[in-house]
Amino acid sequence: MTHILGTVSDAMSSPVITVPPDRSLADAADRLLDEGVGSAVVTTERLEGIVTKTDLLAGHTVCETPTGEPVSRVMSSPVVTVRPDQPLSAAARRLDENGIKHLVVVEEGVEGVLTTTDILNQLAPTTTKLVDQVTAGVDGAGD
Repeated sequence: MTHILGTVSDAMSSPVITVPPDRSLADAADRLLDEGVGSAVVTTERLEGIVTKTDLLAGHTVCETPTGEPVSRVMSSPVVTVRPDQPLSAAARRLDENGIKHLVVVEEGVEGVLTTTDILNQLAPTTTKLVDQVTAGVDGAGD
């Protein structure tokens, strides 16, 4: 089925950066910086959580020795997930309902991460076209 705004798989970031739950906050931060991403999925044999730049910053305020603490101490868990074939509108609603900015995309395993920024980037061309159409309609209304 075609969705007017697209599906999760159209906008998600992939491949996913993963870290084990015992990875130190310092190592996880280095990995995010090296990869240029805002989150890492925390896995063992299964999905354990997600750690974001915000979580890592919070770790520096709540942990006595933040750089050596494991990501499991600050990761978000349980993880809110979404399927890659779901419409972006449903994913956006899920983000809003849960007050979060990252969804882990799962099907048979972890497929990607979808963020509020990914959704906005997907919507930008559609929004630009709509604004152009409305502007053209307003400009031509007096003809």
